[in-house]
Amino acid sequence: MRLFAAILAFALVGCATTSAPVTGELSARISAPVAPSTDRGLIHLSQHTSASLYVPASYLSDHPAPFLLLLHGASGRGDNMIRKFKDEADRRGIILLAPDSEGNTWDVALTYGNSRQAPHFGNDAVRVDAALSQTFARYAIDPRHAGIAGFSDGAGYALSLGVKNSRLFPSIMA
Repeated sequence: MRLFAAILAFALVGCATTSAPVTGELSARISAPVAPSTDRGLIHLSQHTSASLYVPASYLSDHPAPFLLLLHGASGRGDNMIRKFKDEADRRGIILLAPDSEGNTWDVALTYGNSRQAPHFGNDAVRVDAALSQTFARYAIDPRHAGIAGFSDGAGYALSLGVKNSRLFPSIMA
C-alpha cells in the first residue's frame, strides 16, 4: 500500500493535435472540458477503447484535478489497477484512467521479441489516445499534475509512451 501511496504522491509534483499515435505521439491534450460530466466513481469507457476511469467523489469541475494514467502488467486489466489505487486517489482527489491492452500485453512488449524489426507502437497507443481524449473532454485536469505509471509490462509501456509524450506527462513512473 505504501508503494501505491508513493506513486500517487509523486504524480502530484500538457487538447491540440500532434503526429499519428502509431509513432507513440498522442494527440490528446489537456484543456478545458468541452463536454463536462458530473459522473463520479468507476466509469467504463468503450468508444474506440476499453478503459476504466475513476473520478473521486471530491472532484469539483471548477478545480482541475491531478491525473494519473495507469498501465497494467501482462494478462492484467485496467480495473485491477483502479482497485489498487482507488483509496489513495480518494484521499488525494486524483482522477485515474486505466485502459486495457488490446492483447495479452501492450503492443510495444509484443513487438520487442521480434528480431526482424524494432519495437513499435500499434493499436494500443491509438486506444490509449482515445481514452485520454474522452477523459480530457469530460473532466478538468491540472496539466502540471498529470502522470503516467505502469506495473511490469505496463511499466515498460509507461516509460516508452511517457518519454514520447513528456509534455503531456510531466511525471513518469515505472
